[in-house]
Amino acid sequence: MDRDKTSPGFWSRRSLLIIILLLVALLLFFSHAGRKDVHTGDEARTMLIARDMLRAGDWFVPRIQQGRVILTKPPLLFWSIALISALHGGEVTEFTGSLPVALSAMAGIIGLFLLGEQLFNRRTAFLAALILATTPQYFWLAYQYRVDMPLTVSIIFAFWAFYRGYRTPALRSTSSLLFFLFLALGTSCKGPLAVTVPLLPILCFLWWHRELSFLKALRPLRGMVLYALIVLPWFLPALLQQEIDYGKLVVQQTVLRFLHAQDTNAPFYFYVPSLLVNFLPWSLFLPGGIGQGFRLESQRKKPFLLVFLWLVVNFLFFSLSSGKRDRYILPLYPAAALLVALFWEEAIRRGREFLKSQGWRIPVYAFLCLSVLGGVGVLGGTVVRQLDLFPKMNFFFPQAPLFLLLLAGLFWGGGILAYLGYRQEHPLRVWGAIWGMMFALLTLGPFVFFPQYNRSQDVKGFVRELQQVLPPGGKLCGYLFEKLPYNFYLDRRIEQVRDPESLRRFLTTRVPAHCLMEKERYEEVREALPPAVRLLKERVVGRETFVLIGREG
Repeated sequence: MDRDKTSPGFWSRRSLLIIILLLVALLLFFSHAGRKDVHTGDEARTMLIARDMLRAGDWFVPRIQQGRVILTKPPLLFWSIALISALHGGEVTEFTGSLPVALSAMAGIIGLFLLGEQLFNRRTAFLAALILATTPQYFWLAYQYRVDMPLTVSIIFAFWAFYRGYRTPALRSTSSLLFFLFLALGTSCKGPLAVTVPLLPILCFLWWHRELSFLKALRPLRGMVLYALIVLPWFLPALLQQEIDYGKLVVQQTVLRFLHAQDTNAPFYFYVPSLLVNFLPWSLFLPGGIGQGFRLESQRKKPFLLVFLWLVVNFLFFSLSSGKRDRYILPLYPAAALLVALFWEEAIRRGREFLKSQGWRIPVYAFLCLSVLGGVGVLGGTVVRQLDLFPKMNFFFPQAPLFLLLLAGLFWGGGILAYLGYRQEHPLRVWGAIWGMMFALLTLGPFVFFPQYNRSQDVKGFVRELQQVLPPGGKLCGYLFEKLPYNFYLDRRIEQVRDPESLRRFLTTRVPAHCLMEKERYEEVREALPPAVRLLKERVVGRETFVLIGREG
């Protein structure tokens, strides 16, 4: 497992491992590409901006339907979706929108393998990449039309470039350029956060080892020039074309949003259960991986400390933020995967001797309990669905009995095989059972879960009904209704109306005029509407009821 060997046999085995990772990533991240509809405002905003760039040809100032300027996110993901859409029929679709994110997820798996090789050894790197690929949160965000995955990939490669130069003096010149390149690409995805997440633990790492002078070896002046050359070509045109203070907006979207977010009010410990649940079942082995890292000999403890700081420093950083979302800590999952891989690499290397430790028995038995409960939970999901106890989670509980049995069988089969491997004192078989169970669940589950999720938030189905009523040349507004997925699927502008008098004026125009709103809003204003206005469509989408009202001329 010596990572420094360069014999042909080494390269052939290494190439085989990379091919295996690529095949795993293809099956996990591309088999369902385009199957998930656009449901949230953030996802729809990304798709609408990409569509507008493609149609209007304005690639520097992000807009929605050639109207409102949206400067809250840099444009790299928008450009990627627009370019792929241009090569694939010229229209932005769920498929073309999902490809850049899926490609990023695949690149992240390969990037973690390369980083793990630099830090530890090839087996640890391979295990870490497979663990990250079968992490539920990583998998789920690989199918979201969001910037979180490209951001995470840029951070993985930034760490790889840094440690490549730190470990090998002869490579420092090119590594420093690569480091700033990936910082710039990450900034082009989601702003300064791409710099903060890698830089904080790196500075702590260098300070701990009294090596802050290494920063000079990164040649920061040259790196900042490269960074500016990549970032400014989209920043300056947006700044020059708009009266909006773009610099002030960047500060609002980073520093001020970090300190005073308006969208969430989660407690400080929000990310503790988030990481434990979204990293299952691998989170069961995370404490053992951290403990194993601290027991490493001094030479191997140094790279472990960098990974540990990557996880802990940024975990505290995100916990201090007033705005919290599960997906925000996606850049921490590669570090967690590396730490868990340390645990399994030690278990596989030491074999039966390792099985005597408490650090082995407790998480294995916890996984056995989890697999049993998982199978029972899948079968019990029918009762939950029928009683409508958790409406937003109904898509997790398929109605098909055979599929229910298959999923329950995967949970129980994984638990049984892991237990047999444990009884046979064979850690690799235990790991294989756990990984195989997760791979099968994540590969097969979305064939049912994605369609059910789409039906539970069926904006697309409602839009098909609306298109049968709305005339091509008519006007459409939304009364206190800013639901961007409707803009995307209707492919038309929805004017915003915010008071009853404006709504009345809008509906009394000579051309056919219609309005979308929540049913509760309709009940509030219906008496004040013109007599000719009537309710044309009503539909439950998710847990809300929406209506279309209007007059025909």
